[in-house]
Amino acid sequence: MSSFKGRQWLTIAGGAILLASLFFVNRKSPQKAATMPFAGKDSSAAHVSFDSLVDQAQKQLTGWAKIKIDAATKALNGAGSEKKVQLYDTIIKVYDSIGMELQANYYLEKEAGIQHSLQKWRQAGEGYYNFALLMNPAARTVVLQRALNCFTNALKIDSADLDSRVGMGQCIVESGGNPMEGISMIEEVLKADSDNFKAQLALGEFSIQSGQYPKAIARFKKILKLSPSYIKAYLYLAQAYESSGDKKTAVSYLKKYSTFATDTSLKRQVDEYITKFESDTKNK
Repeated sequence: MSSFKGRQWLTIAGGAILLASLFFVNRKSPQKAATMPFAGKDSSAAHVSFDSLVDQAQKQLTGWAKIKIDAATKALNGAGSEKKVQLYDTIIKVYDSIGMELQANYYLEKEAGIQHSLQKWRQAGEGYYNFALLMNPAARTVVLQRALNCFTNALKIDSADLDSRVGMGQCIVESGGNPMEGISMIEEVLKADSDNFKAQLALGEFSIQSGQYPKAIARFKKILKLSPSYIKAYLYLAQAYESSGDKKTAVSYLKKYSTFATDTSLKRQVDEYITKFESDTKNK
């Protein structure tokens, strides 16, 4: 019978980064990922540069978006800092509107450099991190390094910025080097602030990935106390309970998610799993 194994439940993320997903680990849909440079497992590229990723994606521009981006890019030549920021904002909005997040983050990173903005450095880092999770290992490492650089620059502005420390830890874990170094960094954030939402979420997601379901359950229950409106937590809890063999409790959390879900297609998928899991439970 169907289960939540792996990453079967996906959603189309439209517009803003970090929309609610049924991916259980903040992923985006494969439909969107298929148009991204080097997305997927089977790319033959052993070594990928960041510039090649940007250039390849840039070639996908067509129509009104290409016209607007080309005009703004041309206007950057000789522009002062203030004008560049305005042009970067224009470019970012166009890329965001057509779902080209790598480019949007690339120009956000440039904007952060001009303004020396902690918030924008962190935002660019988070954007790169989430985009990297769509990519094959060869490309993922390059984008994760870019994210790490952004978080490093944010911490140069404020070494006490806990959310940037969480982002840095996440990059280290996903880069595949020494995951415990990244985990320890995030745990240190929780020592400083046990209610840090991003740290709890990151450790909860890593617990799901590593199959440590009791830890994941504790994390996501804590997250719901910190932010009752974060309804994705119900999906993580459903996965953790289902993977632990408790489909009855999994169903209860799926029903809670379904109650709050506004996306009708996602709600329909959740309701289908509820029906299947309830059938499994009755047939035991």
